[in-house]
Amino acid sequence: QRDYSCKDQETKFIADVVLGFLVFGGEPSAINLENLEKIGITHIINTAADVVENKFPNKFKYLSFYQKDSKTEVIITHALVR
Repeated sequence: QRDYSCKDQETKFIADVVLGFLVFGGEPSAINLENLEKIGITHIINTAADVVENKFPNKFKYLSFYQKDSKTEVIITHALVR
């Protein structure tokens, strides 16, 4: 049983766990190596790769999307399987 406590205000690791295995969080969560390893993260989906680098490419498998945080951004093109 993994410890999925992701509400650590002190280290700014704030994330939400969905379905018991999918963790949603922002940049502070994605760059906190200690907590990523603590909860057993193996893969990271970076949806803001144009502004947030993949911090630990040798530790995790990344899927990176270069999309804008904008009402006019068409995100469906990022989800299509090629």
